[in-house]
Amino acid sequence: MYFLVGLSSLLLLCIFWLRKKKISYFKIIFFSSVILYLIPILAFQYESYKIKQEMKKYDINNDGFFSKEEMTYELEELENNLINDSGFGIFVFFGYPFCLLYTIMITLIFHVTTKFIKPKLLTF
Repeated sequence: MYFLVGLSSLLLLCIFWLRKKKISYFKIIFFSSVILYLIPILAFQYESYKIKQEMKKYDINNDGFFSKEEMTYELEELENNLINDSGFGIFVFFGYPFCLLYTIMITLIFHVTTKFIKPKLLTF
Protein backbone atom coordinates (compact mmCIF):
# COMPACT_ATOMS: atom_id res chain seq x y z
CA MET A 1 0.00 0.00 0.00
CA TYR A 2 2.82 2.40 0.86
CA PHE A 3 4.48 1.59 -2.46
CA LEU A 4 1.34 2.64 -4.34
CA VAL A 5 1.05 5.89 -2.38
CA GLY A 6 4.72 6.67 -2.97
CA LEU A 7 4.46 5.81 -6.65
CA SER A 8 1.38 8.02 -7.02
CA SER A 9 3.11 10.92 -5.28
CA LEU A 10 6.18 10.54 -7.47
CA LEU A 11 4.01 10.39 -10.58
CA LEU A 12 2.11 13.53 -9.51
CA LEU A 13 5.39 15.39 -8.98
CA CYS A 14 6.63 14.29 -12.41
CA ILE A 15 3.38 15.42 -14.03
CA PHE A 16 3.65 18.79 -12.27
CA TRP A 17 7.23 19.23 -13.48
CA LEU A 18 6.44 18.12 -17.05
CA ARG A 19 3.37 20.36 -17.29
CA LYS A 20 5.53 23.36 -16.31
CA LYS A 21 7.66 22.50 -19.35
CA LYS A 22 4.48 22.59 -21.50
CA ILE A 23 4.47 18.88 -22.37
CA SER A 24 1.05 17.60 -23.42
CA TYR A 25 -1.03 15.26 -21.29
CA PHE A 26 -1.00 12.66 -24.07
CA LYS A 27 2.80 12.40 -24.04
CA ILE A 28 2.88 12.30 -20.25
CA ILE A 29 0.29 9.52 -20.10
CA PHE A 30 1.94 7.48 -22.83
CA PHE A 31 5.51 7.61 -21.51
CA SER A 32 4.49 7.20 -17.88
CA SER A 33 2.39 4.14 -18.63
CA VAL A 34 5.20 2.56 -20.67
CA ILE A 35 7.67 3.16 -17.84
CA LEU A 36 5.24 1.74 -15.27
CA TYR A 37 4.80 -1.29 -17.51
CA LEU A 38 8.51 -1.91 -18.02
CA ILE A 39 9.63 -1.57 -14.39
CA PRO A 40 8.01 -4.84 -13.14
CA ILE A 41 9.04 -6.73 -16.26
CA LEU A 42 12.67 -5.68 -15.89
CA ALA A 43 12.59 -6.44 -12.16
CA PHE A 44 11.27 -9.92 -12.88
CA GLN A 45 13.93 -10.54 -15.53
CA TYR A 46 16.64 -9.48 -13.09
CA GLU A 47 15.23 -11.75 -10.38
CA SER A 48 15.17 -14.69 -12.81
CA TYR A 49 18.76 -13.97 -13.77
CA LYS A 50 19.83 -13.95 -10.12
CA ILE A 51 18.08 -17.28 -9.47
CA LYS A 52 19.72 -18.87 -12.54
CA GLN A 53 23.13 -17.66 -11.40
CA GLU A 54 22.48 -19.13 -7.95
CA MET A 55 21.44 -22.42 -9.52
CA LYS A 56 24.73 -22.62 -11.45
CA LYS A 57 26.53 -23.03 -8.14
CA TYR A 58 24.82 -26.40 -7.64
CA ASP A 59 25.79 -27.74 -11.08
CA ILE A 60 28.93 -29.64 -10.12
CA ASN A 61 29.94 -30.97 -13.55
CA ASN A 62 28.82 -27.83 -15.45
CA ASP A 63 26.72 -29.70 -18.00
CA GLY A 64 23.60 -27.57 -17.52
CA PHE A 65 21.57 -30.46 -16.12
CA PHE A 66 21.10 -31.54 -12.54
CA SER A 67 21.66 -35.20 -11.74
CA LYS A 68 20.44 -37.00 -8.61
CA GLU A 69 23.73 -36.31 -6.85
CA GLU A 70 23.39 -32.58 -7.52
CA MET A 71 19.79 -32.27 -6.34
CA THR A 72 19.54 -30.67 -2.91
CA TYR A 73 16.78 -29.04 -0.93
CA GLU A 74 18.17 -25.56 -1.71
CA LEU A 75 18.27 -26.31 -5.43
CA GLU A 76 14.66 -27.50 -5.38
CA GLU A 77 13.66 -24.26 -3.63
CA LEU A 78 15.44 -22.22 -6.29
CA GLU A 79 13.71 -24.21 -9.05
CA ASN A 80 10.33 -23.61 -7.41
CA ASN A 81 11.06 -19.89 -7.18
CA LEU A 82 12.01 -19.83 -10.85
CA ILE A 83 8.96 -21.82 -11.97
CA ASN A 84 6.38 -20.04 -9.78
CA ASP A 85 6.45 -16.61 -11.36
CA SER A 86 3.47 -15.27 -9.34
CA GLY A 87 1.58 -13.88 -12.30
CA PHE A 88 4.39 -12.00 -14.01
CA GLY A 89 3.88 -14.17 -17.08
CA ILE A 90 0.34 -12.87 -17.30
CA PHE A 91 1.44 -9.32 -16.55
CA VAL A 92 3.52 -9.24 -19.74
CA PHE A 93 0.37 -9.71 -21.82
CA PHE A 94 -2.31 -7.95 -19.76
CA GLY A 95 -0.37 -5.45 -17.64
CA TYR A 96 -0.21 -2.49 -19.98
CA PRO A 97 -3.95 -1.67 -19.89
CA PHE A 98 -3.78 -1.52 -16.09
CA CYS A 99 -0.70 0.71 -16.19
CA LEU A 100 -2.41 2.94 -18.75
CA LEU A 101 -5.58 3.18 -16.65
CA TYR A 102 -3.57 3.96 -13.51
CA THR A 103 -1.66 6.72 -15.29
CA ILE A 104 -4.86 8.20 -16.72
CA MET A 105 -6.45 8.26 -13.26
CA ILE A 106 -3.43 10.00 -11.70
CA THR A 107 -3.28 12.51 -14.56
CA LEU A 108 -7.00 13.18 -14.23
CA ILE A 109 -6.59 13.80 -10.50
CA PHE A 110 -3.77 16.24 -11.25
CA HIS A 111 -5.83 18.02 -13.93
CA VAL A 112 -8.91 18.36 -11.72
CA THR A 113 -6.80 19.58 -8.82
CA THR A 114 -4.99 22.24 -10.83
CA LYS A 115 -8.00 23.47 -12.81
CA PHE A 116 -10.81 23.42 -10.28
CA ILE A 117 -9.65 23.03 -6.70
CA LYS A 118 -6.46 25.12 -6.67
CA PRO A 119 -8.11 28.34 -8.01
CA LYS A 120 -10.92 28.04 -5.45
CA LEU A 121 -8.43 27.63 -2.62
CA LEU A 122 -6.49 30.67 -3.78
CA THR A 123 -9.60 32.90 -3.89
CA PHE A 124 -10.84 31.68 -0.52
